[in-house]
Amino acid sequence: MALSFTEKQYWKNRVEKTIHDKISELRTLSARIIEEIRAKADCQLADELNISDDLAAYERREKEIEESEAAQKELLATIAVDVYGGEIPFRYSFADIKREIGRLVKGRADSLFSQHPLGQHLEGLEAEKARLLDAVLLATNVQQLGDIMAKAAGLEPLPIIDGPEENDEQPLLLSDYSLQ
Repeated sequence: MALSFTEKQYWKNRVEKTIHDKISELRTLSARIIEEIRAKADCQLADELNISDDLAAYERREKEIEESEAAQKELLATIAVDVYGGEIPFRYSFADIKREIGRLVKGRADSLFSQHPLGQHLEGLEAEKARLLDAVLLATNVQQLGDIMAKAAGLEPLPIIDGPEENDEQPLLLSDYSLQ
């Protein structure tokens, strides 16, 4: 017996919801790992741009009210040169630099996450979801839909991932600075 479009749509929605629930669970449970990856990206970016010392110096100067604004502007210009790669906008503020650093850190964190086993697993789940949703539309009978639903239900929601490495020393993060 051939399946109607409505039946296929129903099964497509069931498969999509089943996989979506697994992906949501994985994203919820992986918040700690994502934060560790963001911190790693933050540290890598600070090292790569060689701005950790400048940021620390800027924060110290900010707390010392007696220091002149000229010294702050000089440090700000040094950081801006590194962050903007030598192409400094005509007008910039430390908030602009902070936004640019945040954009760069997000890009680095996304790249690191895609290399992490959890990120690779999520990409695999997304690909399998697309494949199974296409299969629902191509199904011609209830048996095929049952097989598709069984595959969706059998997807592994959480890969086995080694625990975090214990570190006595917390890294200096760009996001730790109150850049204003």
